[in-house]
Amino acid sequence: MFPETTTGIQNSNIVIEDRHPTNTSDHTLVTANIPMKIDKTSTQLVKIYTRPNWAKCDTNIYTSTLKQELECESRRKETSVEERIKFLEKSIHKAGKKSKNSRQGLELSKLQNNIIPELDIQNKEITKATPTEIESAIRKLNTGKASDENGIVSEHYIHAIDVITDEITDIINQIFEELDVPQSLKNGILTPVLKKKKDKTIPGNYRGIVVTSIFSKIFETIIKDRLEPELFPSQNTLQRGFTEGASSLFTAFIVSETTMLYKFLKIVLELLTLDAEKSF
Repeated sequence: MFPETTTGIQNSNIVIEDRHPTNTSDHTLVTANIPMKIDKTSTQLVKIYTRPNWAKCDTNIYTSTLKQELECESRRKETSVEERIKFLEKSIHKAGKKSKNSRQGLELSKLQNNIIPELDIQNKEITKATPTEIESAIRKLNTGKASDENGIVSEHYIHAIDVITDEITDIINQIFEELDVPQSLKNGILTPVLKKKKDKTIPGNYRGIVVTSIFSKIFETIIKDRLEPELFPSQNTLQRGFTEGASSLFTAFIVSETTMLYKFLKIVLELLTLDAEKSF
């Protein structure tokens, strides 16, 4: 159980103990005091294998891969029994790993193939964007900000709003029709920013700020303006996070007043904070 080995025994002391009167056993009690010299040996790395979940493995892939490996081995020259056993075990692990990945990939592709037609059937047709929506979204862009990864800033769109609106409208309507947001709109420049009054030597004290594509901001503004009228009526009146015009100070006021009230009434109050460390 320990990475040590016994390298020598010196001055061993073995004693045959007297039999106790109540001891009816025919065994003799022997005690030994053995001084030992312990030297630590080099610790070898051991690979730990987890038990496979066969329900998530493709047995056909497993057997075909293993058969192929064994056929390659049969064409090799004669080797020792130990080497052949090691090769067999290696081939088993290789086939098992391949069958697991193939099954997961198959399940993922089936899931994706099922989702696409389901969305086509259940979802309502997306209303096409209008030049008025695009123009409104462009005017909401913040100026004086950093450029995106393509070197574009908000002013590039704002100063050419009369010329570029129709083209952007056509591009966004193509996204709505194809139900596919291009990868370029998902990219951004990540910059770590130190939180206020935090230790700069601790990585967890940095907040990641991402500068996204200016075009994606226009696209997101259109989606946001369409969703807000649907979401606000069902939003809890006490919610402050991700709510325009609301501040965490309002939540702090509610918490402090509630705490004082429960203390006055001498009632136990259970207060749960979620993600307080990372949020603040």
